[in-house]
Amino acid sequence: LLDSIPLDIELKQINSRYRSCQDFTHSALAQVDLKSFPKELFASLIDAMGIDLLLLNQDLFCFLLSVHLAEGYKLNKYYTYPSNVLNHMTLQMMDKLSGIIPALKEDITFAGSYLAKKFNRELSEEFTASMTLAERRENLKKIYDYASKLPYCLSGLKSCLLYELLENGLKQNIFDFAYFMEYLKMPIRRHLLKQHTASDVGTWNKYIHNLLCETNKKDNSSFQRESDSTVITKHITSFFLIGKTVDTFIEYVDKDYLISIWEDTLLTSGKKVELTVYNTARLEKLGREVEITFCDHNQEVFSIGEDVSFSVNLKNVPSLFIKVFEINTENYYRKN
Repeated sequence: LLDSIPLDIELKQINSRYRSCQDFTHSALAQVDLKSFPKELFASLIDAMGIDLLLLNQDLFCFLLSVHLAEGYKLNKYYTYPSNVLNHMTLQMMDKLSGIIPALKEDITFAGSYLAKKFNRELSEEFTASMTLAERRENLKKIYDYASKLPYCLSGLKSCLLYELLENGLKQNIFDFAYFMEYLKMPIRRHLLKQHTASDVGTWNKYIHNLLCETNKKDNSSFQRESDSTVITKHITSFFLIGKTVDTFIEYVDKDYLISIWEDTLLTSGKKVELTVYNTARLEKLGREVEITFCDHNQEVFSIGEDVSFSVNLKNVPSLFIKVFEINTENYYRKN
Protein backbone atom coordinates (compact mmCIF):
# COMPACT_ATOMS: atom_id res chain seq x y z
CA LEU A 1 0.00 0.00 0.00
CA LEU A 2 2.81 2.42 0.81
CA ASP A 3 5.14 1.74 -2.09
CA SER A 4 7.11 4.89 -2.77
CA ILE A 5 6.40 6.97 -5.87
CA PRO A 6 7.88 10.29 -7.06
CA LEU A 7 6.05 12.94 -5.03
CA ASP A 8 6.58 15.78 -7.51
CA ILE A 9 4.71 13.92 -10.24
CA GLU A 10 1.68 13.16 -8.10
CA LEU A 11 1.49 16.64 -6.55
CA LYS A 12 1.03 18.12 -10.00
CA GLN A 13 -2.39 16.49 -10.03
CA ILE A 14 -3.37 18.44 -6.92
CA ASN A 15 -3.88 21.93 -8.29
CA SER A 16 -7.36 22.93 -7.16
CA ARG A 17 -9.68 22.36 -4.23
CA TYR A 18 -12.52 22.04 -6.74
CA ARG A 19 -10.80 19.50 -9.02
CA SER A 20 -12.32 16.03 -8.97
CA CYS A 21 -10.00 13.73 -7.04
CA GLN A 22 -11.82 10.40 -7.25
CA ASP A 23 -9.14 8.72 -9.37
CA PHE A 24 -6.30 10.35 -7.45
CA THR A 25 -7.64 9.17 -4.10
CA HIS A 26 -7.93 5.56 -5.17
CA SER A 27 -4.67 5.32 -7.10
CA ALA A 28 -1.87 7.80 -6.53
CA LEU A 29 -2.61 8.63 -2.88
CA ALA A 30 -2.77 4.96 -2.01
CA GLN A 31 0.80 4.58 -3.23
CA VAL A 32 2.37 7.53 -1.46
CA ASP A 33 4.92 6.69 1.22
CA LEU A 34 3.97 9.14 3.94
CA LYS A 35 7.03 8.20 5.99
CA SER A 36 8.98 10.36 3.58
CA PHE A 37 6.15 12.79 2.89
CA PRO A 38 7.14 16.26 4.26
CA LYS A 39 4.77 17.78 6.77
CA GLU A 40 4.33 20.98 4.75
CA LEU A 41 3.48 19.03 1.61
CA PHE A 42 0.95 16.89 3.46
CA ALA A 43 -0.77 20.08 4.66
CA SER A 44 -0.81 21.31 1.08
CA LEU A 45 -2.35 18.02 0.04
CA ILE A 46 -5.22 18.50 2.48
CA ASP A 47 -5.76 22.13 1.44
CA ALA A 48 -5.79 21.20 -2.22
CA MET A 49 -8.06 18.18 -1.97
CA GLY A 50 -10.41 19.75 0.53
CA ILE A 51 -13.32 17.94 2.11
CA ASP A 52 -13.75 15.74 -0.96
CA LEU A 53 -10.65 13.80 -0.02
CA LEU A 54 -11.96 13.06 3.44
CA LEU A 55 -15.40 11.95 2.35
CA LEU A 56 -14.27 9.75 -0.55
CA ASN A 57 -12.30 7.28 1.48
CA GLN A 58 -12.26 7.82 5.25
CA ASP A 59 -10.51 4.57 6.15
CA LEU A 60 -7.72 5.17 3.66
CA PHE A 61 -7.26 8.79 4.73
CA CYS A 62 -7.15 7.96 8.46
CA PHE A 63 -4.62 5.23 7.83
CA LEU A 64 -2.33 7.45 5.78
CA LEU A 65 -2.67 10.35 8.20
CA SER A 66 -1.89 8.10 11.18
CA VAL A 67 1.37 7.06 9.50
CA HIS A 68 2.27 10.70 8.96
CA LEU A 69 1.47 11.66 12.56
CA ALA A 70 3.25 8.69 14.06
CA GLU A 71 6.42 9.75 12.30
CA GLY A 72 5.94 13.35 13.43
CA TYR A 73 5.52 12.42 17.11
CA LYS A 74 8.43 9.97 16.88
CA LEU A 75 10.81 12.70 15.72
CA ASN A 76 9.49 15.45 17.99
CA LYS A 77 7.41 15.03 21.16
CA TYR A 78 6.22 18.64 20.71
CA TYR A 79 5.02 17.92 17.19
CA THR A 80 2.21 20.26 16.18
CA TYR A 81 -0.88 18.69 14.69
CA PRO A 82 -1.71 20.21 11.26
CA SER A 83 -4.72 22.27 12.31
CA ASN A 84 -6.01 22.76 8.77
CA VAL A 85 -6.68 19.02 8.62
CA LEU A 86 -9.01 19.23 11.62
CA ASN A 87 -11.35 21.62 9.84
CA HIS A 88 -12.38 18.85 7.45
CA MET A 89 -12.56 15.92 9.86
CA THR A 90 -15.71 14.47 11.41
CA LEU A 91 -15.96 13.27 15.00
CA GLN A 92 -16.02 9.71 13.73
CA MET A 93 -12.76 10.22 11.89
CA MET A 94 -11.16 11.95 14.90
CA ASP A 95 -12.18 9.03 17.14
CA LYS A 96 -10.68 6.57 14.71
CA LEU A 97 -7.47 8.56 14.37
CA SER A 98 -6.97 9.07 18.12
CA GLY A 99 -7.48 5.33 18.56
CA ILE A 100 -4.51 4.74 16.28
CA ILE A 101 -2.40 7.63 17.67
CA PRO A 102 -3.17 7.90 21.44
CA ALA A 103 -0.94 10.99 21.74
CA LEU A 104 -3.64 12.98 19.96
CA LYS A 105 -5.90 12.66 23.00
CA GLU A 106 -3.43 14.87 24.88
CA ASP A 107 -2.94 17.38 22.06
CA ILE A 108 -4.74 20.63 22.97
CA THR A 109 -5.35 21.59 19.32
CA PHE A 110 -6.90 18.20 18.61
CA ALA A 111 -8.89 18.20 21.89
CA GLY A 112 -10.10 21.76 21.37
CA SER A 113 -11.31 21.02 17.86
CA TYR A 114 -13.04 17.87 19.10
CA LEU A 115 -14.77 19.88 21.84
CA ALA A 116 -15.93 22.51 19.34
CA LYS A 117 -17.41 19.84 17.06
CA LYS A 118 -18.96 17.71 19.82
CA PHE A 119 -20.65 20.69 21.52
CA ASN A 120 -21.17 22.85 18.46
CA ARG A 121 -24.69 23.86 19.51
CA GLU A 122 -23.96 24.27 23.22
CA LEU A 123 -20.97 26.55 22.52
CA SER A 124 -22.63 28.69 19.87
CA GLU A 125 -23.50 32.32 20.49
CA GLU A 126 -27.01 31.82 19.12
CA PHE A 127 -27.72 29.08 21.66
CA THR A 128 -26.21 30.81 24.71
CA ALA A 129 -27.22 34.45 24.11
CA SER A 130 -30.78 34.23 25.48
CA MET A 131 -30.13 31.74 28.28
CA THR A 132 -31.25 32.37 31.84
CA LEU A 133 -28.70 31.86 34.60
CA ALA A 134 -30.26 28.51 35.44
CA GLU A 135 -30.12 27.36 31.80
CA ARG A 136 -26.53 28.56 31.48
CA ARG A 137 -25.62 26.55 34.56
CA GLU A 138 -27.08 23.35 33.14
CA ASN A 139 -25.20 23.95 29.89
CA LEU A 140 -21.93 24.46 31.79
CA LYS A 141 -22.51 21.29 33.83
CA LYS A 142 -23.09 19.24 30.68
CA ILE A 143 -19.79 20.32 29.13
CA TYR A 144 -17.97 20.04 32.46
CA ASP A 145 -19.05 16.40 32.79
CA TYR A 146 -17.25 15.75 29.50
CA ALA A 147 -14.19 17.84 30.43
CA SER A 148 -13.76 16.09 33.79
CA LYS A 149 -12.93 12.85 31.96
CA LEU A 150 -10.15 14.34 29.81
CA PRO A 151 -6.46 13.59 30.51
CA TYR A 152 -4.82 15.55 33.32
CA CYS A 153 -2.70 17.56 30.87
CA LEU A 154 -5.93 19.10 29.51
CA SER A 155 -7.28 20.06 32.95
CA GLY A 156 -7.18 23.76 32.02
CA LEU A 157 -10.59 23.32 30.37
CA LYS A 158 -11.97 21.76 33.54
CA SER A 159 -10.70 24.69 35.63
CA CYS A 160 -12.22 27.27 33.27
CA LEU A 161 -15.62 25.59 33.39
CA LEU A 162 -15.49 25.21 37.18
CA TYR A 163 -14.70 28.89 37.57
CA GLU A 164 -17.72 29.80 35.44
CA LEU A 165 -19.89 27.44 37.50
CA LEU A 166 -18.73 29.12 40.72
CA GLU A 167 -19.43 32.61 39.40
CA ASN A 168 -22.78 31.47 38.04
CA GLY A 169 -23.58 30.03 41.47
CA LEU A 170 -22.87 33.36 43.18
CA LYS A 171 -25.48 35.02 40.98
CA GLN A 172 -28.06 32.40 41.99
CA ASN A 173 -27.03 32.04 45.65
CA ILE A 174 -25.84 28.49 44.92
CA PHE A 175 -22.68 27.32 46.67
CA ASP A 176 -21.71 23.88 45.38
CA PHE A 177 -19.17 22.34 47.75
CA ALA A 178 -18.05 19.58 45.35
CA TYR A 179 -17.38 21.97 42.47
CA PHE A 180 -15.53 24.35 44.78
CA MET A 181 -13.23 21.65 46.14
CA GLU A 182 -12.45 20.48 42.61
CA TYR A 183 -11.58 24.04 41.61
CA LEU A 184 -9.17 24.43 44.55
CA LYS A 185 -7.16 21.49 43.21
CA MET A 186 -6.32 23.38 40.00
CA PRO A 187 -7.26 27.08 40.21
CA ILE A 188 -6.86 29.64 37.45
CA ARG A 189 -4.92 31.93 39.75
CA ARG A 190 -2.81 30.93 42.72
CA HIS A 191 -3.96 33.71 45.05
CA LEU A 192 -2.99 32.38 48.50
CA LEU A 193 -3.57 28.83 47.28
CA LYS A 194 -1.09 25.96 47.56
CA GLN A 195 -1.84 24.30 44.23
CA HIS A 196 -0.31 24.87 40.82
CA THR A 197 -2.44 26.96 38.51
CA ALA A 198 -4.19 25.47 35.49
CA SER A 199 -2.32 25.56 32.18
CA ASP A 200 -3.48 26.73 28.73
CA VAL A 201 -6.34 28.70 30.29
CA GLY A 202 -6.22 31.40 27.60
CA THR A 203 -6.41 28.79 24.84
CA TRP A 204 -9.40 27.03 26.36
CA ASN A 205 -11.09 30.37 26.91
CA LYS A 206 -11.22 30.86 23.15
CA TYR A 207 -13.12 27.59 22.71
CA ILE A 208 -15.70 28.35 25.43
CA HIS A 209 -15.90 32.11 24.91
CA ASN A 210 -19.69 32.19 24.62
CA LEU A 211 -20.03 30.40 27.98
CA LEU A 212 -18.11 33.05 29.90
CA CYS A 213 -19.83 35.68 32.02
CA GLU A 214 -19.52 39.23 30.66
CA THR A 215 -16.73 40.18 33.09
CA ASN A 216 -14.53 37.30 32.03
CA LYS A 217 -15.19 37.86 28.33
CA LYS A 218 -13.56 41.28 28.65
CA ASP A 219 -10.51 39.69 30.25
CA ASN A 220 -10.15 36.72 27.94
CA SER A 221 -6.61 37.47 26.75
CA SER A 222 -4.75 37.32 30.06
CA PHE A 223 -7.19 35.67 32.45
CA GLN A 224 -5.69 37.72 35.28
CA ARG A 225 -9.04 38.00 37.03
CA GLU A 226 -9.08 40.23 40.06
CA SER A 227 -12.39 38.62 41.02
CA ASP A 228 -10.85 35.17 41.48
CA SER A 229 -9.90 35.79 45.12
CA THR A 230 -13.35 37.30 45.73
CA VAL A 231 -15.08 34.20 44.39
CA ILE A 232 -12.93 31.97 46.59
CA THR A 233 -13.47 34.12 49.70
CA LYS A 234 -17.25 34.22 49.25
CA HIS A 235 -17.45 30.46 48.86
CA ILE A 236 -15.28 29.73 51.87
CA THR A 237 -17.33 32.20 53.94
CA SER A 238 -20.60 30.52 52.93
CA PHE A 239 -19.23 27.10 53.88
CA PHE A 240 -18.00 28.37 57.25
CA LEU A 241 -21.53 29.55 57.96
CA ILE A 242 -22.94 26.03 57.46
CA GLY A 243 -20.41 24.27 59.67
CA LYS A 244 -17.23 23.77 57.62
CA THR A 245 -13.97 24.61 59.41
CA VAL A 246 -10.44 25.72 58.59
CA ASP A 247 -9.38 22.08 58.44
CA THR A 248 -11.78 21.50 55.53
CA PHE A 249 -9.66 23.64 53.19
CA ILE A 250 -6.21 23.55 54.80
CA GLU A 251 -4.85 21.14 52.16
CA TYR A 252 -5.38 23.69 49.38
CA VAL A 253 -5.51 27.18 50.96
CA ASP A 254 -2.99 29.19 52.96
CA LYS A 255 -3.63 28.72 56.70
CA ASP A 256 -3.38 32.40 57.71
CA TYR A 257 -5.74 33.36 54.90
CA LEU A 258 -8.25 30.75 56.07
CA ILE A 259 -8.05 31.82 59.72
CA SER A 260 -8.58 35.44 58.70
CA ILE A 261 -11.79 34.51 56.83
CA TRP A 262 -12.85 32.24 59.69
CA GLU A 263 -12.52 34.95 62.34
CA ASP A 264 -14.14 37.58 60.12
CA THR A 265 -17.09 35.27 59.39
CA LEU A 266 -17.74 34.48 63.04
CA LEU A 267 -17.32 38.06 64.20
CA THR A 268 -19.69 39.51 61.59
CA SER A 269 -22.28 36.82 62.29
CA GLY A 270 -22.27 37.60 66.04
CA LYS A 271 -20.61 34.37 67.16
CA LYS A 272 -17.87 33.93 69.74
CA VAL A 273 -14.38 33.28 68.43
CA GLU A 274 -10.90 33.10 69.91
CA LEU A 275 -8.91 35.62 67.88
CA THR A 276 -5.46 34.70 66.58
CA VAL A 277 -5.11 36.85 63.44
CA TYR A 278 -7.15 39.89 64.43
CA ASN A 279 -5.33 42.53 66.48
CA THR A 280 -6.89 45.44 68.36
CA ALA A 281 -6.51 47.91 65.49
CA ARG A 282 -8.10 45.55 62.97
CA LEU A 283 -10.92 44.76 65.35
CA GLU A 284 -11.65 48.45 65.87
CA LYS A 285 -11.61 49.00 62.10
CA LEU A 286 -14.10 46.16 61.64
CA GLY A 287 -16.36 47.78 64.21
CA ARG A 288 -16.34 51.08 62.29
CA GLU A 289 -16.82 49.67 58.80
CA VAL A 290 -20.08 50.43 57.03
CA GLU A 291 -21.29 48.18 54.23
CA ILE A 292 -24.21 48.62 51.84
CA THR A 293 -23.81 46.30 48.87
CA PHE A 294 -26.22 44.51 46.57
CA CYS A 295 -26.06 40.72 46.82
CA ASP A 296 -24.61 38.84 43.84
CA HIS A 297 -27.74 36.74 43.41
CA ASN A 298 -30.08 39.68 42.80
CA GLN A 299 -32.21 39.37 39.69
CA GLU A 300 -30.87 41.66 36.94
CA VAL A 301 -33.83 41.74 34.54
CA PHE A 302 -37.54 42.07 35.32
CA SER A 303 -40.47 41.70 32.96
CA ILE A 304 -43.16 44.36 32.55
CA GLY A 305 -45.47 44.40 35.57
CA GLU A 306 -43.24 42.08 37.62
CA ASP A 307 -42.65 43.04 41.25
CA VAL A 308 -39.09 44.22 41.84
CA SER A 309 -37.26 42.85 44.87
CA PHE A 310 -33.60 42.63 45.82
CA SER A 311 -31.34 41.76 48.73
CA VAL A 312 -28.68 43.97 50.28
CA ASN A 313 -25.73 43.22 52.55
CA LEU A 314 -25.70 45.63 55.49
CA LYS A 315 -23.16 46.19 58.23
CA ASN A 316 -23.35 48.91 60.91
CA VAL A 317 -26.41 50.40 59.22
CA PRO A 318 -29.19 51.02 61.79
CA SER A 319 -31.56 52.60 59.24
CA LEU A 320 -31.80 52.32 55.48
CA PHE A 321 -33.70 54.79 53.27
CA ILE A 322 -34.65 53.74 49.75
CA LYS A 323 -35.37 56.19 46.94
CA VAL A 324 -37.19 54.91 43.88
CA PHE A 325 -36.77 56.71 40.55
CA GLU A 326 -38.71 56.21 37.34
CA ILE A 327 -36.81 56.59 34.07
CA ASN A 328 -38.64 58.21 31.18
CA THR A 329 -37.63 55.67 28.57
CA GLU A 330 -38.96 57.76 25.66
CA ASN A 331 -36.73 60.71 26.54
CA TYR A 332 -33.80 58.42 27.26
CA TYR A 333 -33.87 56.78 23.85
CA ARG A 334 -34.50 60.07 22.07
CA LYS A 335 -31.29 61.46 23.58
CA ASN A 336 -29.26 58.29 23.19
